Amino acid sequence: DRYDEMLATNNVVPPVRTQKCETEHLRTLFEAASFDVVHASNTLDHHYDPEAAISEMVAVTRPGGVLIMSHKENEAENARYNGLHQFNFSMDGDEPMLWNRRVRSRVDDVLGSGAQRVHAERFVDPKGNAVIFLVYRKVAP
Repeated sequence: DRYDEMLATNNVVPPVRTQKCETEHLRTLFEAASFDVVHASNTLDHHYDPEAAISEMVAVTRPGGVLIMSHKENEAENARYNGLHQFNFSMDGDEPMLWNRRVRSRVDDVLGSGAQRVHAERFVDPKGNAVIFLVYRKVAP
């Protein structure tokens, strides 16, 4: 709703309208293999089921398409699991990890055979935040 308000206030008509949807349920709005690029930035750590959200992202990406995930490192730990931050992204050596106090998963395992890692890195942004940046390519079934 806020995006629509901002667009209206600034007399902007986007070529594609923003649609509200929980990432865990992308296929309720979009057909499988609908997008060339699916991007999540600083969002999946807020989800109630980020593994399901990532699986849905894979499902709506076309074969050969790209999934990009960019999240601050260890947000839940840094926020002491208060508020929206309930999951962490981090790197264990060269392995991207998704975890909290109850579960610890390799992101590659969450994606399964549906996507292949292209790039994974930890970097520090200009504000001094450590960021986990991941790129995966969806493979043909």
